Amino acid sequence: ENEDVTTGGGDHSFDVISAFSVTKWIHLNHGDAGLLKFFRGVYASLKPGGRFVLEPQQWKSYQNRRRASEQIKATFKSIQVKPADFARVLVDDVGFESCELLGTPDDE
Repeated sequence: ENEDVTTGGGDHSFDVISAFSVTKWIHLNHGDAGLLKFFRGVYASLKPGGRFVLEPQQWKSYQNRRRASEQIKATFKSIQVKPADFARVLVDDVGFESCELLGTPDDE
């Protein structure tokens, strides 16, 4: 059965939620609205003080996949929220108290 991965349970039952290498695909398939829905679902599923461990993909990797299908091509053109904006969005729009960027060697 297909499960909508952009929503969370909303029951505040998790201490930690991790999302590794998934935001690009949520974003390319569901656009900015789907990504924000996913982030809000994560937030609603965390216990107070819970942690969200996120590995966003670089914008370049989006560009490499933008022609995967006609739908993705159209969605890619409509994206306004870039991975570099995720920290701000998580705090300002979703409700997280803070965001700590850990970085990778590729960030240099």
